[in-house]
Amino acid sequence: MRALALVLLCSAAAVRAETPVAQLPLPCDSKEQEIAPNGAAVAVRCADGTLQLLAVPSGRQLQHFPAEPKRTGIAFSPDGRQLAIGYWSGKVRVVATSGEGAAREWHASDHRIQGLRFLPGGELLVVPLGRDTQVWRLASAPRLLASLPSGFAEATAVALSADGKLLVAATGDTELRFYDTQSWKQVRSYRGLVLESFDVAFTHDQAQLLVGGADKQITVLDAATGALVRTLPRRDDVVGQLFPLNDGDSVVATYFDADGKRPPYLVLWSLRTATAQPLAGSREPTFTGLVGGELWFASSAQGGTLDIWKR
Repeated sequence: MRALALVLLCSAAAVRAETPVAQLPLPCDSKEQEIAPNGAAVAVRCADGTLQLLAVPSGRQLQHFPAEPKRTGIAFSPDGRQLAIGYWSGKVRVVATSGEGAAREWHASDHRIQGLRFLPGGELLVVPLGRDTQVWRLASAPRLLASLPSGFAEATAVALSADGKLLVAATGDTELRFYDTQSWKQVRSYRGLVLESFDVAFTHDQAQLLVGGADKQITVLDAATGALVRTLPRRDDVVGQLFPLNDGDSVVATYFDADGKRPPYLVLWSLRTATAQPLAGSREPTFTGLVGGELWFASSAQGGTLDIWKR
């Protein structure tokens, strides 16, 4: 299931000085991490299948989750105080990151949970494999509010407007569906894509919606109407993630080689000029995301430690 403030002035390989945030001792061998949106915790996926939740910057263990039952996804709440965990069995569990209080658990589907996303109104989006996206109210007893049609496949990405009134879901049938979050009714759609989308994001001013995926380009839509505005030049690799910057013009995109022969890389785009610069770094990150309005990175490349920095 981002954030950043970034200005780059170099031309060929755009490089900005990295600002260290923390260096934590790793409790296990890990190649995947996820940092909470408030920057106060990091979820460490261990090679042995366990999940460890650590405080940032102290590295203190907050929680430990065993390898079984098998997890299929996690998501932090926007304030970083809750963690949702999806399981192969179709169960969902929501816990406080602090470890305090009772967990909420329920069986959301007979299919494994593919994705999770907290909404600011106290709801949780649950995406079961091959099924409609579910909207749950997280009261003491979670309650199903709505099911959002996903065509013949599950949602692959979602974006929520800053005011929380509009949700856009990209689905496996290549359609983009726009929903009013008060009624959870579909209000419009976009069917101009021919391949699967992997990320959708509103620009900082909320005027446009950015879409990236298997077609190797970034599509720009008018957020109010769903109409096509433009497409940015296609590259050789697939678009994996989109991070719109708060200057209203720039977006950082992650690209990856579909064949897995090259490591992922970052590109800084100008929406105004449709020009791109490589965003080089000193090491390959194992996490990239928005934290408190800034682009944060983490890397476990040095083995026993997790380096966290921002740009």
